[in-house]
Amino acid sequence: MDPLTAVSLAGTILQFIDFSSKLVAGTYEIYRSASGATAENEDIATVIADLKEVTAELDVDITARGKHAKALKALATKCADLSGQLLAVLEKLKTPDRQSAWKSMRVKWPIMRKSDEIQRFERRLGEYRSEILMRLTFMLSDQQSSIRAQLDQIQNDAKRLSTESAVRLSNIRDDMLKAVEHLATHPPTAPEKGQTGIVRDAPHTVRPQLELQGVKAYIDSLMSLVATIPLENRILDNVYFTSMYDREDSIHDADIGTLGWLFLDEQLTLNDNGSDRGTYDDEQRKKSFKEEQEKRAAARSSFLAWLRTDNGIYHISGKAGSGKSTLMKYLCNHNRTDAELMKWAGDKKLAFARFFFWKAGDDLQKSLQGLYRSLLFEVLRQCPELIPMVFPSQWERLQASSQCVADKTLFRHHHILDAFKILSRHTTLPNHRFCFFIDGLDEYDGDTVDHTTLATNLRSWALGEDIKICVSSRPHLEFHQVFSRSSDRRIHLHELTKHDIYLYSFHMIEQALGSTGIQDDYLSVISKVVDRSDGVFLWAWLVVRLLMTGILRRDPINILLSTLDTTPKELNDLYTRLLDSLQQHDRKRAAQMLILVASNKHRHPFSSLAFYWLDQLEDPDFPASGKILAFNRKALRAALDTTDRQVRSVAKGFLESFPFQDVNHHVEFSLGPAGMLKYRFFHRTARDFVLNNPKLGVIVDTKAISSAETALRLRLAELMSLDYSLRYQLCKYMTIDQYSGKGLPVILLEKYHRVFEETARNAHVSTELSYYHIRATGETIYPHHLLKSSFPHLYAAYGCGHYAMHLVENDKRLLDGTSKLSLLVTAALHGYLKLVKSLLKAGAPIDSQILVTCNYEDSYDSGNYVSYPVWMVILTYITLKIGRHYIQESTPWRRNFEILEAVLRHKSIPDCVIMIAPDDLPPSSQRYFLSLRQMIWEVAPDNKDILLSLLEQRPGTRQAIRKHLRAVLTRSTTKENSGPGLNGRVPIKPSDCPDQRWKALDNAEVVCGEWRLPAGFCIAVY
Repeated sequence: MDPLTAVSLAGTILQFIDFSSKLVAGTYEIYRSASGATAENEDIATVIADLKEVTAELDVDITARGKHAKALKALATKCADLSGQLLAVLEKLKTPDRQSAWKSMRVKWPIMRKSDEIQRFERRLGEYRSEILMRLTFMLSDQQSSIRAQLDQIQNDAKRLSTESAVRLSNIRDDMLKAVEHLATHPPTAPEKGQTGIVRDAPHTVRPQLELQGVKAYIDSLMSLVATIPLENRILDNVYFTSMYDREDSIHDADIGTLGWLFLDEQLTLNDNGSDRGTYDDEQRKKSFKEEQEKRAAARSSFLAWLRTDNGIYHISGKAGSGKSTLMKYLCNHNRTDAELMKWAGDKKLAFARFFFWKAGDDLQKSLQGLYRSLLFEVLRQCPELIPMVFPSQWERLQASSQCVADKTLFRHHHILDAFKILSRHTTLPNHRFCFFIDGLDEYDGDTVDHTTLATNLRSWALGEDIKICVSSRPHLEFHQVFSRSSDRRIHLHELTKHDIYLYSFHMIEQALGSTGIQDDYLSVISKVVDRSDGVFLWAWLVVRLLMTGILRRDPINILLSTLDTTPKELNDLYTRLLDSLQQHDRKRAAQMLILVASNKHRHPFSSLAFYWLDQLEDPDFPASGKILAFNRKALRAALDTTDRQVRSVAKGFLESFPFQDVNHHVEFSLGPAGMLKYRFFHRTARDFVLNNPKLGVIVDTKAISSAETALRLRLAELMSLDYSLRYQLCKYMTIDQYSGKGLPVILLEKYHRVFEETARNAHVSTELSYYHIRATGETIYPHHLLKSSFPHLYAAYGCGHYAMHLVENDKRLLDGTSKLSLLVTAALHGYLKLVKSLLKAGAPIDSQILVTCNYEDSYDSGNYVSYPVWMVILTYITLKIGRHYIQESTPWRRNFEILEAVLRHKSIPDCVIMIAPDDLPPSSQRYFLSLRQMIWEVAPDNKDILLSLLEQRPGTRQAIRKHLRAVLTRSTTKENSGPGLNGRVPIKPSDCPDQRWKALDNAEVVCGEWRLPAGFCIAVY
């Protein structure tokens, strides 16, 4: 018996005992009307029918395993037996006339209760009541209980995503256990007339008059959550992306004493504690503060009013480096923000979400897709009840399937956009209110028109009375124009931070001076920092670091003031000054470091170990086998410590270090114990300066340093420097996708290949490979570790075709492939035309068969894999991909048509058609077909005439095609010619509507001769 089935059965037993106890006690009332009024004139037959209905649910045909399940099943049997005896008594009371009305029987019931038979019923029900309560207590609290273990697992999965459902499940479990324990220690009492005993509004208390019906209500709620939480988790897992919080986490917290003015009460004065308190050198400084304080008061008033009462947009504008992101992080995590928004939400449920655009991040961190996913994830984890509304088709599909493999096909970019449109259309909500904080609109990867469109869409969305959005950006014209209607709800941050800069400078210089404390002369230095910063906190932060260096070496005041006077006010000029201050040999190393970090587009930065080997890049043989030996742990720590000291000294503060850890879907591993660090730019302006500074190209060869070859050489050096246990950890996040199609030297790829094979062998990686799979919908599904892939196919998948052919030349067996892998399939499905042609020319068999499934987690001996010809797999994938590109109005289909041409030149195929079933129709409903020839005619690729001539000459009428399709679909399917998940007889007709043809390709299948393959297929590629 499934553990949760046991809970459901316990609820059924409770319901029977509650019903029967009231019946025997003579307190049972018949309810029939929607208003809940009693129907006392119903006859006994109605009572009998009710009892039979309750009893029917006790008859469960399940195999009981475990002591609790066996005891529950035995108790259910005893309850069913007692029900039969009760029914016999009630049947005797029935008479042909109205004297059998239950109302009449209740009058006589007190006398009947005195009979031995009824008293035996009461005793047995009391025993059953005690037994079920005891059993529930053990099931819910026993550490060894499989039921508790399964509930814990479901609850922990929800906690992993921090969903509201996790909290609800925890509360219900606690409350139900309290209720059961209460009832187990208190004898039953007869309820007052009309009282059901169900507790709905006191989740953390147990009422004295609780009855079994109340516990049954808890069980019903529990079972409802248990059924929905896994579905919620599956959807949220597919909306989430691993770098969702990276930008926010990388932003420094506000310095102590700063930014608090946005929440301080208006009556605070210079003498109060907080950020509006400091030491001043003269009256002019006090006057300046007073003027700023008035601006702050106005900003505070408008922001708090917006939080508390308004909707629409609130715009935080500020110069580069003024601290906008720091302020947004501060506001997102401040208790006052939540408190004020709760006032605005009132009786409605508040959902708060944030997103931080990051131009230096990965594609999702600087795109609308990342914005949509982040806001959807945050809203839906807080309001899981909205998931079926926002993802209706996904919810329905996942409810019908317990497999998780196809989930990703339901959450591609256009699905996420559709979900976001649904959410954004509901600007007036009956039970919810949304508040979003979106930082760095100017870091969205687009031009001025894109930025204008984004701002306009946000403004339109925030017109609804239940939505408000706080945004931040640099003071670009497009944002100020779009948000001009909200000028009273905009602050210019650089006009409000002078006193914060004063406080920061004061505290840092005070710290540098140590016990001597700040003297009056130093106040003039601090005042000049404030004046020259022009509200740009970042400039002040950099300059104070320079001053602290001078203070530590005991520079006099006049030298410090001179340093300030000669320090450029523009950030880029300041950055140039910092680099120019380096010695010639250090300047080269700094340029290498900065360009390496700035040009790395891969999500995973280089480790500090890569920087250790920078000086070796001039050696053309680097990294040479035998010359790089793995460090022992002590030597590794020494090398990493040396590297970190050099970076801190040479990079002049441009780079900051952070712990080496990777987040793979909420699961962390760390090389931190080995002392490894990673580096990133301390601010976007620093990275922009490096990327746009031509002077660095004079110091070093920028193109060479930022090349894929340099990156791969350093990655190899990282690996070769580590022992096999640490190397295995580092391989968890290393791939060659960042080097794909770069024409890397064969000798370098051979080194990479050899290092990975050595690592796999010495780390005792299982020889049973865990292949990476690709779905017909286009995305790759990754197993646990790169080292468990097939390396020749890995190179083929990532554009290193010249190396794949190099391997083929040395081992012709690779051409033939296996029942699980084919180089030809891997190359074709990843769109590498040149490699496809080379493999076909070399004799790669196009008629060989390869295993296909709908679930990549299936083992190959599971019986769920079906063999298909290589040409059928390629044809299906490319045909569906062409269709998707067409509906998305993108143009990369030319290469797919060229691959199709290459296949057709080596294989003559029969009529090929796409069977389409719209998303919103059940599988047995109307299907449409579209022939491959028809698709080619409509899309009209450059090689249209060649493709048509390569297809069979007979055109095939629609009637002939429909007849052939019906024959294929209704034929008894066999393992050899039918894919998993295919349906039987369905209505078929040609498709003339573009929407019908192209918008349901995720539910399509390709039929070619005797073969048919659904779009959801999954196949190993490396």
